[in-house]
Amino acid sequence: MLAILHTSPVSNQIPLNPDQKLVARKPRRGRETALDMVRSMAVLGVAVGFVLLVTWRPTDSIQEIRAVDVAAVVAGESSGAEFELLNPDLGEGWTATSARLEPAPNDVSKKMWHIGYVSPTKTYVGIEQSDTVIADSFIRSFVNDASVADTVTMDSLTWDVYVGNGFTALVTSGIEQTTTVVIGDTSADATAVAQKISAQL
Repeated sequence: MLAILHTSPVSNQIPLNPDQKLVARKPRRGRETALDMVRSMAVLGVAVGFVLLVTWRPTDSIQEIRAVDVAAVVAGESSGAEFELLNPDLGEGWTATSARLEPAPNDVSKKMWHIGYVSPTKTYVGIEQSDTVIADSFIRSFVNDASVADTVTMDSLTWDVYVGNGFTALVTSGIEQTTTVVIGDTSADATAVAQKISAQL
């Protein structure tokens, strides 16, 4: 009679030492994940703050106004113009930031004298002076489509006042056969410069 042997399947597991315990890994909880996120954001915030601290500069230093010596430019450029270059004394608080002699707009055979100022109220005013014979074209290059809103007389000089979008311009043709445009961000500052020019001629 044949004996039937019963064999159990061979296990592929390595038997554990009786003294060892199988420790199950606990799943990470949502609270721990949230804490890790907070720590990461804190580290990132510190890094961004450091970069801002290193690269930050005061606004005043970035927008520092650089003055130009207009008298020195006049001395160097006068020989290139056929008219006397304006250089009014505007008094304390006015800063000239640009001064140059260049070809007149739409008339390269003539010259245009330019001075740009920052006023005591931190607005822009420019003086544009030229001996061009096409005065209307010269004026239009600054006032565009604006029309004459008023005419004023200051110390024997007559000025046409143009008011446009964000500017006021005063124009006169009474200075040594030149056309002079005083254009500014505000009416008060543009008028103040025109008054100084009129009083000092």
